[in-house]
Amino acid sequence: MVAAIVAVGCSSSPGAPSDGGAGAGGALAGAAGMGSGGSTGTGGAAGGLSGAGGAAGGAAGTGDPNTPAVSVSLWEYAIGPTTQLAPNIQVTNESSKPFSMNGIEMRYWYTSDLGGAAGVTQSTVFQGSQGVIGPFNMTVVPVSPARPMADTYLDIDFSPEPANINPGAYWDILIYVTRSDGGTYDQSNDYSYNASGTALMQTDRITVYYKGALIYGIEP
Repeated sequence: MVAAIVAVGCSSSPGAPSDGGAGAGGALAGAAGMGSGGSTGTGGAAGGLSGAGGAAGGAAGTGDPNTPAVSVSLWEYAIGPTTQLAPNIQVTNESSKPFSMNGIEMRYWYTSDLGGAAGVTQSTVFQGSQGVIGPFNMTVVPVSPARPMADTYLDIDFSPEPANINPGAYWDILIYVTRSDGGTYDQSNDYSYNASGTALMQTDRITVYYKGALIYGIEP
C-alpha cells in the first residue's frame, strides 16, 4: 500500500452525460452516464435508456444514479523499448457531481515480454507531483488466457481511498513497472501503450471500473 500523489485541476468534457445509465458515445471511448440516458458526445450517439452503450464505445450504464462518468488521458514517460514502463495516467470526473474514489479501479494492459523466463517477477513504484490524497493498491496481474497485445495488466485499485473527486477535477498518477531481471519491454506490443508520448492524450485503451463494472474504455 502506498500514498498517492494527485494533481487536481479542470479539463474539458468529451460530451458529458446528463442523467443517463448509458455512457455517452463521446470522443474515443465515451463514458458511462449517471442515471437513465447519456447525452450525445463528440463523435458518437447518445447512450440508451437502460444500459445500452454509446455508439463510440461508451460503457453500458448500470441504472445507478451514483455511477460516475470519467475520461482518461495518457502520457508515456518511456517511449520505445525500455527497461521501465512509465505510464502517466489522468482520470477526469465528467459527472455533474462528486464521486468517491473508493469504488474506482483502473487497468493498464500490456505484454510482459517475459518469454517464459523462470523466476522473473515484476514490481511497481509510484511517482507523483502534487497533493497527497491517501493510499491505493498497485498489482501486476497475469492475464490467462492472454488477450491480443496483453498478457498482463497493471491494476490500480483505489478501494482504500475515501476522498471525493469534484466535477471537472482530475487525479494524475505516474507509475513505474520493472522486471526483476532488468529485461526490456518491447511496448510496441502493449495494448495500452501510447507511442506519441509527448503530452497527455485521451485514450480508450485504459479501462476504468466502478464497483467492479466497466465504466470507461475498451478491454483488449
